Amino acid sequence: MKINVIILLSTLSTFCLLITPQLFQGSLAHDHLSIEDYITSESQQLTILTGRIIVKPWSKTAESWNAGGSEYYVLDVGDAEIEQRSAEEGVILRSSDQVPMEKFAEYVGKFVKVTGTYVPAMPYQPKNPMESFPTDMNGQPLPRGGGFQVYSLTAL
Repeated sequence: MKINVIILLSTLSTFCLLITPQLFQGSLAHDHLSIEDYITSESQQLTILTGRIIVKPWSKTAESWNAGGSEYYVLDVGDAEIEQRSAEEGVILRSSDQVPMEKFAEYVGKFVKVTGTYVPAMPYQPKNPMESFPTDMNGQPLPRGGGFQVYSLTAL
């Protein structure tokens, strides 16, 4: 079995061993090992959320822009307090190697438990000077890509 490893220097000047979710290969999943066994860094702390998966259509909103400008999936957590809301109802769900986008469609309307990490929205760089995009008060493009990257999904 091959495992990809990254060594990081932490803020405490000690070395941390981190096997990133991006490097967690599907072959490991077949060996019945979980992603939780491989994430050991403060920077990649796993979070478990529960809620109902809903699908939302594209719209001219900052939330839709952050989601990627097309139909997207949201975990509706109701009034629960969560670390980072990226959608009105909860969090925008982001796919991973372990849970592809198509998997979310199978659980629309169902109550689920998801395990993953929050991912920040990143600054958007226009590819064309004539491109239109939402902007902040300073005329800069709004960031996009934020949400909750899902490594496991279970119906409850």
